[in-house]
Amino acid sequence: MRLNITFAARIKLQKTFKRIYLQRMALKRFVIVAIICIIAGNKVFSQYRFEIGGHAGGTFYMGEANPTTLFSEVNPMYGAMVRYNANYRYAIKANVFKGSISGNIAADNPNIPGLDNDLSFQTDYLDMGVNLEYNFFPYTRQDEPRASALSPYIFAGAGFTYIPSGNMLFNFPFGLGVKYMITERMNIGAELGMRKLFADNVENNSDIDDPSNSNKSRFVNNDYYSNFSFFITFSLSNRTWHCKNL
Repeated sequence: MRLNITFAARIKLQKTFKRIYLQRMALKRFVIVAIICIIAGNKVFSQYRFEIGGHAGGTFYMGEANPTTLFSEVNPMYGAMVRYNANYRYAIKANVFKGSISGNIAADNPNIPGLDNDLSFQTDYLDMGVNLEYNFFPYTRQDEPRASALSPYIFAGAGFTYIPSGNMLFNFPFGLGVKYMITERMNIGAELGMRKLFADNVENNSDIDDPSNSNKSRFVNNDYYSNFSFFITFSLSNRTWHCKNL
């Protein structure tokens, strides 16, 4: 019985020493950052760096089969995202999502001459990309000038779209959104984004890919798709201390 008490006491003592050590290391890091910030004339702030979460919504296609109409033939999409907050203004977001796009061209469409029958398509896709986000307001619940728990943002980046035919298409994503920090660890928001494709065969249909036989360059093709979604993310990492403008 005595040995058991001694062993339990030893474990408790080790945990206490470990906790004290971690607290001292955290204090040491804070002091170092504070000294650097003071020398550089900046303010010290803390932030949760990483967020992870999911988003879901709708997706629609724009191209030869739908050149001008937004939100035409909306199909469901869903996916996951990871966000790295560099500071209150900038973030880097990696996302992957799956969706389906569809469209049709009527035989009497004046923009596509020579069609004998109506043409239509529907295809699934997998999107993977990395975007740089810019928040219009310092996005935080901390006491900062002009800080806001609600902020609109814009984004742009690069990515790839995989379609069932086996094609991996390069895309240029861009768009806008709004995010709201419910708590310092939970965020919700909405986003509308476009994907410009540097290929003209997302329809996966040879009759629709280039119906006018114009053999367009990959830089002037008409294929886009868009998605609008709602998301929720959670901050899983510990706080890190930084200089405000570094």
